Amino acid sequence: MSKKKNSVLLEVDRSIIEHNLLIQDNKNDGLDELFPKRISQETDVPWKLVKPTPAGNPSIAYDVAINPEFYKKTENSKLFLSFLLTVVMEGLKDKYSLSLQTDDYVILKNRKVLGNLLPHRIRQGGQKKPAGPLIQEMTPPVLLSSRQPQYRIRQEPAQAAFPEYLLAEFFMKDLSSSHGLTLDVGEDRIVLGSPGRIGQQAYKLDVFIPYSVDQDRCSATFNTDTKILSLKMPVITTS
Repeated sequence: MSKKKNSVLLEVDRSIIEHNLLIQDNKNDGLDELFPKRISQETDVPWKLVKPTPAGNPSIAYDVAINPEFYKKTENSKLFLSFLLTVVMEGLKDKYSLSLQTDDYVILKNRKVLGNLLPHRIRQGGQKKPAGPLIQEMTPPVLLSSRQPQYRIRQEPAQAAFPEYLLAEFFMKDLSSSHGLTLDVGEDRIVLGSPGRIGQQAYKLDVFIPYSVDQDRCSATFNTDTKILSLKMPVITTS
């Protein structure tokens, strides 16, 4: 069967250069946790060569350049080999919009290239040694305990038998802005909350008010100097 070979000029993506894959000796950097099932399947099921298509259609070969030092690791470790093949196949599928069979592939033992390997130009970049493991689990966010802010609610006019509106003021000294602040005004209830960040206190308040208010006409402002959230709530008049 004839072999059709596509020559590809490789351009290394900038993100690969900036975040270069460095795998240290005697370390898997978490790969054994990501590919345990894949390695088990490859160990239990031997590889076999597939026959050419009955129609005798030519196949297409894609050249992929691999760092020789890293490739040596794949020759002695099925873990690194599985990782390498996964990265290569995903890269080919994304770049050329291919549909590849990734579960049943063939590895040629006595050759590393089909046809004549043409020269390739690979852009070089400075390698940066990672400060920590390249693969690590994300730690859950730190949940800070919340507390009730100081507040007061007064009516205006103050001496009226039935107020025109209620004015609520909430003092939250640890807030630098209203970003992330949630305020829900019900007909007779106020629910206030703010997420806790590093160096900031989380606040939470759920309080009932003595009058029914017009939710659509309520307005609120946060003063970054005084750290006070002011809430004006028009009172619904009864007939």
